[in-house]
Amino acid sequence: MLRRILVGQDSAQRAERFLVVARHDTMTAAAQEIGVTLSILASQMKRLGADAGGPLITRAMRGQPLALTELGTAVRRELERVFGEGERALNEGEDPESSREGCP
Repeated sequence: MLRRILVGQDSAQRAERFLVVARHDTMTAAAQEIGVTLSILASQMKRLGADAGGPLITRAMRGQPLALTELGTAVRRELERVFGEGERALNEGEDPESSREGCP
């Protein structure tokens, strides 16, 4: 699944930003944390969803927080696993790229 997502210019940045979005109740709050405009972040999430094969989030509505779709939950789980492996490798002095070789 991640092969489609983690390709192209700025793909890793979009993936990292998706993980930030997944921690927040609104895209506005995530955009403020990241330091970008809401329109930029929304465009990046739309692109990430297109790369993944469908929408990853449902936008927050009045009184309802942002929610991940089933696909979004699966993408978040995989990204956290891959980025977590990279961080562990850096902490242990390994090459983080070598830990991604078996990545789907």
